[in-house]
Amino acid sequence: MAKNKSRTLKLKAAKFCILNSALYWKDPGGVLLNCLVEEEAKQVMEDFHKGDCGGHLFWKATSNKILRAGYYWPTLFAYVYKIVKSCHKCQIFEGRQKLQPLPLKPIEVSTPFQ
Repeated sequence: MAKNKSRTLKLKAAKFCILNSALYWKDPGGVLLNCLVEEEAKQVMEDFHKGDCGGHLFWKATSNKILRAGYYWPTLFAYVYKIVKSCHKCQIFEGRQKLQPLPLKPIEVSTPFQ
């Protein structure tokens, strides 16, 4: 049992590295993402969902935006899902569809050079 735990810990630890006293997580593509503590994660989540670089986007879009900005924490996806699902502004517009497009009107094209 102890052997399995040590192997699991070793596999998890292989995804992390420390550079200049900062903890980073290596994504599958080899990109280093800055690991955040809980308070920093809350602030980043607020900024990327409700702030200037937000837009009350769907949880997947918000998560991907956070990852593209170079941030990571172990519970990123679950936390973003929970926050977006509990956002009042997002819930007001949930299920409403965008405006229906107007019907297309055909344009007659005549070739002037024949």
